[in-house]
Amino acid sequence: MKKVRILLRVSSNQQLDVQRDIDKEYIAKHDDWILDEKEYFEGGISGYKNSVKDRDVLQEALKDAMNKEYDILVVYKDDRIGRRMWEIGAYVMQLKSYGVD
Repeated sequence: MKKVRILLRVSSNQQLDVQRDIDKEYIAKHDDWILDEKEYFEGGISGYKNSVKDRDVLQEALKDAMNKEYDILVVYKDDRIGRRMWEIGAYVMQLKSYGVD
């Protein structure tokens, strides 16, 4: 079984429920995935104004990945990681270097 965690970044509670539901539906389609109880949440954090390296939640997810706490990070859309395309790619590659898809 692969342990899965969710990353959510929203500006409203309405978005939170939608993102979480879509992520959970996607995870449920994979028989070998199990949703971990820990989820990474950022509310009201701008992906434009805040660099990936300056966002505590993203850094926590990286630290947990480095510690092999989970196998897969599910994100509603890649822009939930950030709005700077070069940062998204670098972040994903860093996760992959720790064995996280």
